[in-house]
Amino acid sequence: MKAERLFTILNILLNRRKISAPMLARHCNVSVRTIYRDIDTLSLAGIPVYATTGRDGGIELMEGFAIDRQLLETGEVQRILSSLEGLQNAISDKKSAGIIAKLQHLLSQSQQKGIPVPPNHVFIDFSPPFKERGCIDSIEKSIRDLTTLTIVYYDSMNRNTERIIEPLALVYHWSAWYLYSFCHLRNDFRIFRLSRISSVSPCAVPRKSPCIDLSKKPWEKEWEQDKFEEVIIQTAAYNKLRFCELFSWARITECGNDTIEIRVSMPINEWSLSVFMGIPGRWTVISPEKLKKMVKNRAQEIFSQNHDIKCQG
Repeated sequence: MKAERLFTILNILLNRRKISAPMLARHCNVSVRTIYRDIDTLSLAGIPVYATTGRDGGIELMEGFAIDRQLLETGEVQRILSSLEGLQNAISDKKSAGIIAKLQHLLSQSQQKGIPVPPNHVFIDFSPPFKERGCIDSIEKSIRDLTTLTIVYYDSMNRNTERIIEPLALVYHWSAWYLYSFCHLRNDFRIFRLSRISSVSPCAVPRKSPCIDLSKKPWEKEWEQDKFEEVIIQTAAYNKLRFCELFSWARITECGNDTIEIRVSMPINEWSLSVFMGIPGRWTVISPEKLKKMVKNRAQEIFSQNHDIKCQG
């Protein structure tokens, strides 16, 4: 809320020469004392804002101050705006909508003043699949209201459990949305992939989780726990583009005879298995042995299940 208010105050001061503290207080719906504290915060941040007393007194910016022209000309504001618009596609946030409107107004005013503002050419979309959108709305409300939720969750082995959780943060990582929360079932913090949550409902159980500093991104520790191993895959050259969609070109080597080799470092688990099992065409795991066995076992399971269905038919 304070960051939003500081941006509002700065935007007002940029668009008018002087304004009284009581008028700012009414506009921001806070006390005059809070406005003066905000002015001190802006000053400490390097914004040349000051207050004068008397009949013609008020709060104003030092004459000549403006948003850095280079910031507008290089398109940095447009990048910020594009990121916020992409985020708004995923999360319905009134504060973000307000900031987007102000940045759009800033760009429009800059163009009117003759500052060349290049059109944006970077567009970002964090929109989740349709089935996850309602889940995100429920999670956002729970985080704001400090309530708990009951979810049905499927793990990587397709086992489902019903859990009471305390949502703490939504995380976009590896092209997917995750939820970091305190899980009552495990009595510990856990991260859940949203696509594996089949249902979400409000819960009357009170929160009991200990305080945690989210700015340190504690969920990253869970991803770092997996041991990374070198994986070597060989496949036909026609599969090259498919592997390039997953890994960098530098990881792929031409071996001759229309064959390529892929060397990557990754954890050997259900996630990595699902990555490779989703690649069409023929390919061979050279190493490690653990991944070889996982692929073989999964292929046998699929064959066995389909063979049983065929026999029954």
